[in-house]
Amino acid sequence: MYEIIEYKKDDFYITTDFEKIDIDAVSSLLGQSYWAKSREIDVIIKSLKNSLCFSLLHNDRQIGLVRVITDYSTFAYLCDVIM
Repeated sequence: MYEIIEYKKDDFYITTDFEKIDIDAVSSLLGQSYWAKSREIDVIIKSLKNSLCFSLLHNDRQIGLVRVITDYSTFAYLCDVIM
């Protein structure tokens, strides 16, 4: 549906490649937030699969994520910004 975007600077890496998402790390980061602390893993996975996700990695370790709900044409909603 979309082209994978990647950007690397020093030890940091940003990618939209869904395969690079560390689900356990994202679940842990969301668990530290006030809005998603009780979100179940199956809901997290479904929300990630149905969104455009930007993963932030440091030395191949997931340290952040931004989830974008979009129609890929005229609308985008930024959510689940975690670090």
